[in-house]
Amino acid sequence: MCVFRFKMWWMTQRMGTCGQEVPIETQFLLVEVQSGSDIDAGEEQAAAATYAVFLPLLEGDFRAVLQGNDRNEIEICVESGMCSSKGKKNKKKIIHKSVVIFADVQSDEICILSQVVLLWKTSMGLI
Repeated sequence: MCVFRFKMWWMTQRMGTCGQEVPIETQFLLVEVQSGSDIDAGEEQAAAATYAVFLPLLEGDFRAVLQGNDRNEIEICVESGMCSSKGKKNKKKIIHKSVVIFADVQSDEICILSQVVLLWKTSMGLI
């Protein structure tokens, strides 16, 4: 299940079964992890599903979103508010270190939502 921006000021949700169904401008992604995947790590929990949540962030001059591609992969797209330096010579590049996405994996889909928001609040110094 994902929440994505489909117009400049409007968001909606979409359900899917593979990476290529994740639309551009995805702002939130909740995934039920299949048994045998890298995230599942071989844990045998036949009764309980495992969930992963991905929360792209806005931080400073950077904005991150998710999108799927034709190979069923999820891509993180990062945009900057920095002006282009094309055509300017001898200009030093400024490299920013920033957190662009938070992710968590748990067996409780309700708890995971609270946990990722708490993680974000803590890292931003809001609590």
